[in-house]
Amino acid sequence: MIVTDNNAKAKKVISQMGAEVKVEEVIAVEMPNKVGQMRASGKADLGCRVDIDYVYGSPVQGKMTVIFKTADDKKALKALTK
Repeated sequence: MIVTDNNAKAKKVISQMGAEVKVEEVIAVEMPNKVGQMRASGKADLGCRVDIDYVYGSPVQGKMTVIFKTADDKKALKALTK
């Protein structure tokens, strides 16, 4: 899985390599790279009762970008921004 700033260009390049490409909307959350940060986000999401399909993160310079794919991204976004 990758996150890009230009999905069309990435899809073209990856498809030319013979790989299958699937584009999905996801939620990206930037947070401090500290113990307990994911737990806090997860509690917000659990409070809105939305299934999380997958979650992964990538740390960069003391921060963490976390990618969430849920069954209802609009509802999950609302819970995460409370």
